[in-house]
Amino acid sequence: MDYSEYFGGALRFNTLFMCINFILIIIFFYSWYRSYKRTGWTIDFWHVTLFLNYFLTFLLMYPFSTAELNSLVISERNLMIVRKAIDSAYIISLVGYMSVFLGELYSGTTKRPHPFTGFSSGPSGIR
Repeated sequence: MDYSEYFGGALRFNTLFMCINFILIIIFFYSWYRSYKRTGWTIDFWHVTLFLNYFLTFLLMYPFSTAELNSLVISERNLMIVRKAIDSAYIISLVGYMSVFLGELYSGTTKRPHPFTGFSSGPSGIR
């Protein structure tokens, strides 16, 4: 794979994956902005969850994950292990992110109730 390094080894990433990252970041902010305009909520549960679970750990930290400067924190041997596994880890995280994002998009467009909606009010005998 084709890797690029910038800022003296502070950033190292696969060029194709970084292009995908950039597109996903734009889609995330567009989704947030659309939700903000539709509901008026600056922060909603869905986008905070997506931000904390995927945006920070997956999209934002990807260029730093195999950087040369990580050898100061982890050993050179461990950095080589991370570099071998980062592509497959990225693809797995990408599939997870897209599944969650597309699942919310499907749920929002069909307006179908969630299958567990009836369980949220508790047992019928207790109120």
